[in-house]
Amino acid sequence: MLIGNCQFDEVKGTLTGSNDIWNLPRAELQVLRLLVRHRGTVVCKQVLRQGQGEGAVLSESSVARAVFILRSHLGPQFEYLIETVKGQGYLLLPQPEQFRSQGSPPNSLCLYTALILGIAIAATVGIWSLHRLFFVSHTVTQVSDSPLYSSQVMTGSGKSIGVSLFTKSKTNSSQLLQQAEQLKLALGSCIEPPWEQVYMSLSHDGQVLNITVRGNRHGQPEVRNLKISDSREPREFINPVWLQQEGICE
Repeated sequence: MLIGNCQFDEVKGTLTGSNDIWNLPRAELQVLRLLVRHRGTVVCKQVLRQGQGEGAVLSESSVARAVFILRSHLGPQFEYLIETVKGQGYLLLPQPEQFRSQGSPPNSLCLYTALILGIAIAATVGIWSLHRLFFVSHTVTQVSDSPLYSSQVMTGSGKSIGVSLFTKSKTNSSQLLQQAEQLKLALGSCIEPPWEQVYMSLSHDGQVLNITVRGNRHGQPEVRNLKISDSREPREFINPVWLQQEGICE
């Protein structure tokens, strides 16, 4: 299955780009498998968490992080193919050349959530899935689902927000840490932001900063995906102008 310029092999659990092969950990594999099988259809977050009953239910943060990492694999040109549908879930768009000017809106898999959940709960934990979770290939690049760095930032009201950084290149780690400190300073000045968790990553060329913020607004889960591009030297992704435009505290 072609996704952007990457080839997804569901059987092997790999995503192959122009220069990399990623052996997907369980969360990324589960999320991408469901999005691919229902391409063009909105897949509920609960369905993505439950999967096909092959393992323990994923947390919401694990699903958000999996989407975040999958987008980073697709790269700046094709990360939009995984679209966030506010209040529902995620949608894998068709390949760019397959877009048409007219067409009916995608159906929602949410209507079938109860049936899927019933099947998933009845299913037993698959030995194959556990094997894929812990297997590390010596012939492909293994991307760990463990963050490079995790910390907490305290807001003006005393609320704690988690910040996790992910990177595939050690050369980007110092720049990513620097940008994280800038964002933490901004979040620390917020009074009552809805966010509970922040995920950040930097593209391999260091020109695109990806930020995903997850939280709860009026009793409903909310996720925002932000992208900042800067090809200048030195790069200044997070600055007062960007913070005001995005309303990071709101």
